[in-house]
Amino acid sequence: MKNTQRLLLTTAFCALASCASATASSYYKTGAVLGTGLGYSHLSAKTTNNLFFINNSAANGAYSKSRTSNGFVLDVFAGYRFLLNERFMFGVNVVFSKDTNTLRNKSGITASSTINQTELFRQFSVTPELTTGYVFAQQWMAYLKLGLSISRFKLDNKLIGTTATITSDKSVTKVGFKPTLGLEYAMNNKASVFTDVSYEYVPSIKAKLKNPTITGVTTATHDVKVRPHYFTAKVGVLYKF
Repeated sequence: MKNTQRLLLTTAFCALASCASATASSYYKTGAVLGTGLGYSHLSAKTTNNLFFINNSAANGAYSKSRTSNGFVLDVFAGYRFLLNERFMFGVNVVFSKDTNTLRNKSGITASSTINQTELFRQFSVTPELTTGYVFAQQWMAYLKLGLSISRFKLDNKLIGTTATITSDKSVTKVGFKPTLGLEYAMNNKASVFTDVSYEYVPSIKAKLKNPTITGVTTATHDVKVRPHYFTAKVGVLYKF
């Protein structure tokens, strides 16, 4: 009798373990993924303008200000992931992003009766990233992504004098570092929803703007440096092929 009970318990335990394993593996698998995400984007940056005026050395110098901008970000990504031992995930993604942040900075230069206005925005970014994850429950996976964001920025500048305004602009490509932490919930073996947060560091964007001498705005050279940082929080959906 005891042997029969032991056999029944062993059989039931093995059946439950097999069922749990099969259930976990049915939600996550090796294969290609395609997805999109939408969320909140926060941009903060310090802008420094180095102005050198002709015949007005009292106004020469660096004018710095810190500003923030809030907006939305849209991601579209494709990638491939490998699932090992039904728990560990490794993969690669390529992400295309577009955000609505625009950073505006205005400085009044009393010694020359001039106003300097700088505007920075990102036209787009493409981020190749490595991703790793752990399936800690049947339908839940925690993940970490490490990416190198390749961004195209446009820097617009206006120097507004008493009788004239000089407008100059420059486009710059920068490579930043973007770590991401997130959670994924698998609705079935084909579709998942996710949420994640990321911080993105971008090296200083520097531009040397040469302004012509015009009555009321008499600058010889104008150097601009902007140091942008991004924080984003997103929700999204992905399809598993």
